[in-house]
Amino acid sequence: MKIKIDASMFREAMNAVSGLVDEITIQVTNEDMNILCMDPANVAMVSFNMPSSSAIEWECTTTEEEPVEKVCIKLTDLNTILKRTSKDDILNIETIDNQLQIGISGYKDFTIPLIAEEESKEQKMPPLEHKAKVKMPTKKILDAIEDCSIADEGVIFSVSKDKLVLSAQGDMKKAAITLEGEDVHIESEADQKVKFAIEYLRKMVLPKTATTVEVCLNTDYPLMLKYTAKGYKMEFLLAPRVENN
Repeated sequence: MKIKIDASMFREAMNAVSGLVDEITIQVTNEDMNILCMDPANVAMVSFNMPSSSAIEWECTTTEEEPVEKVCIKLTDLNTILKRTSKDDILNIETIDNQLQIGISGYKDFTIPLIAEEESKEQKMPPLEHKAKVKMPTKKILDAIEDCSIADEGVIFSVSKDKLVLSAQGDMKKAAITLEGEDVHIESEADQKVKFAIEYLRKMVLPKTATTVEVCLNTDYPLMLKYTAKGYKMEFLLAPRVENN
């Protein structure tokens, strides 16, 4: 694998993935790069896809027998290097033997080891059909989640045909934030209501990655957050929060 890409784009994406997992397997084909992983608690998943057309240079050492090149690394190793990049830097990423070589704009060079891929079942994003979809500014939902964190560690998403309400209720505190208006676009077959952990939501709402987010939900169903950023797409899946009686 030999890929040349925008450093800022890749840094933001990998920083988001690292909120959920410590190790990743990057799957590269002639067409794209994919990362799909689940957090250790089996509560959340993240999917990253970058088409080869987003790269400045793209070479992939695949064959008909092995159409996918897999690169397994520790995210802490990668992100430590990505933090050393600046806004206009270009990354040169290349696999040589059992190492990943990362060059930054032709004047910085780093090498990190590849790790063995864990033996597990192949993960796939489940084919969910959500009845409610809301498109809105990413910052708007992030602010609402932070407002709800004042009252409780979980936030309830309640959607109707014309508004989305995020609410939380603790022992002595309450919060309710109504999201509606021209920049909140809702498609909903019926009213939906479901609760999620703020701890995970904070890691999944990414105003620096994309200015707009699509929120997909059903009652008592996993939440999906979809982002289309410059050069790549990201999706997060989060299981509903289970209340302990």
